[in-house]
Amino acid sequence: MSAAVGRYEPYNTNEEYDPVTNTWDLKRPMPTSRCLFAIGVVNNRVYAIGGSSTDLVKATDTNVHEEYDPTSDSWIDRTPMPTPRRGLGVGVLGDQIYAIGGGTGNAHFGWYDNYPDLYYTKNEQYTTPQIALIVSIATNQTTVNSGANISVQVNVTNGTSVVKDASVQLLSDKGGTFTPELGNTDSNGGFNAIFTAPNVTMQTDLRVTAHAIKTGYLRGQGQKQIIVNHSPPDGKFWLYIAVIIIVVFTIGSGIAISRRKKLKPKEERTLTS
Repeated sequence: MSAAVGRYEPYNTNEEYDPVTNTWDLKRPMPTSRCLFAIGVVNNRVYAIGGSSTDLVKATDTNVHEEYDPTSDSWIDRTPMPTPRRGLGVGVLGDQIYAIGGGTGNAHFGWYDNYPDLYYTKNEQYTTPQIALIVSIATNQTTVNSGANISVQVNVTNGTSVVKDASVQLLSDKGGTFTPELGNTDSNGGFNAIFTAPNVTMQTDLRVTAHAIKTGYLRGQGQKQIIVNHSPPDGKFWLYIAVIIIVVFTIGSGIAISRRKKLKPKEERTLTS
């Protein structure tokens, strides 16, 4: 099916509709704002293909191809379509997406094979291999106390040299926050962030994952295990405990003294008789 977003200005808005509750929910925006693109769904992934990346008066056809994962609410780049075009039609057959026609003035017929990440046209196969991004994660320590901060550095290469301007997203499987969570690699292929560990009640093994994407490369992923320790109680905690013990002891002593006073006259009467 085709999708036209906006009338004169392309948008990147992404909204999810729930027919059961009849409500809309705002999701992560599409990386490339565009209109008159096409959408196909394969294996629970949404593929946004082609379109116009500028206003329709100065229409600039694009071959951008981006994949949306509703489960993780995230986008990644996929192999660009060979022919930039807008207003194209898309059909899905099995694991393949067929992109047909469009607004470039010429008839085009192509298909995208979800396995592997390559794009084909009829009678012509684009076999230029894409190199996968290699992602590594380094931290200034492998253990961290509950709620404390550690430094996280992500490095992205193509196997032989660093890759700058790659989009990076950091995730944790057990909570916590990254500052920032999203960003681009610098000229040295690096991306730095601060991770604030989640508050835990027992020692927890946590996995940090970094996703990296860039046009012309297959997406890359790196992971790092971190141990989050339950922080020992601070001085204020022990002060509170001491105060409670003193209060309990004082109340208990008062009760004991009161009972002795009540018993003493009775004992004296017994001795007199």
